[in-house]
Amino acid sequence: MGLTRDQLVDAAGIAFHQAAGNAQAHVDGALTKRMGPGFASYTGVHAARLAHKGVRGARGVLEGVRGFYHQYHGNHYSRELLLDGLGVRYAGPEVSFKPWPSCRGSHAAAQAALTLFKKHGVTMANVESVTVYNGPDDFQLLGAPLEKKQRPTTTVQAQFSNPWVVAVALVDKEVALRHFTPEALERADLREAAQRVRTVADPDLKKSGGGPSPTRVEVRLRDGRTLSETVAYARGEPSNPMSRDEFLQKFMDCAVTGGMPKTSATTWMQQILSLETLSDARAITDGASM
Repeated sequence: MGLTRDQLVDAAGIAFHQAAGNAQAHVDGALTKRMGPGFASYTGVHAARLAHKGVRGARGVLEGVRGFYHQYHGNHYSRELLLDGLGVRYAGPEVSFKPWPSCRGSHAAAQAALTLFKKHGVTMANVESVTVYNGPDDFQLLGAPLEKKQRPTTTVQAQFSNPWVVAVALVDKEVALRHFTPEALERADLREAAQRVRTVADPDLKKSGGGPSPTRVEVRLRDGRTLSETVAYARGEPSNPMSRDEFLQKFMDCAVTGGMPKTSATTWMQQILSLETLSDARAITDGASM
């Protein structure tokens, strides 16, 4: 937008004045969970436009007496850590991508369940019970209270439920958008399967960095055998990246499930893949309305 340094500082101050993110939507299973990034993007662009027009924002956004670190973190922060590598080391390559449409923390459980199917032919038809072990933080997010996680009643509740995600993986051998619709939540086979999945907090499953904790899925089969699979870094992590084909398939699944005709989705995808050679980038936004 061509903002000056002072205008960028103003924009940060204006955006800070609107900051109010929280995780209560996860707890309540509310659809506002998925609006957070949209609100943040809108606020950032709107703040930049206001600053460009001359609106002044607070200057002490981060370290002021009522700035971010004081207001929201009790003034507990380290300037050294925050500035270490600034302008030299970038976090973009460390971003994870989500192959499945559920909470990122549930992906290790999904992958473990799908691996048990691929390696040993495990499905809910031959399973007596399943136990999902998470680190304490992810257990609270994805595994407790167990009764609520075993019987989600909204899309967001299902997306934040390890019992539901594992049940889906072992019943349908995939985890897709269709498994989180109101209709899917009423499927008797999935509801019954989720009742056989319990969750346990394991303090030995510690997070590495800022991502989810490793996850262990243990299944007890009807023939008496017990099988286990542990996933430290789920598919989509920088150390376990998705393939190009997986990205393209995810794009098509999302577009078609969202109501776009497959032919239009294919054309749009090709335009996006040709972004660097497009003569007019408006083709990308126009493609979204096909």
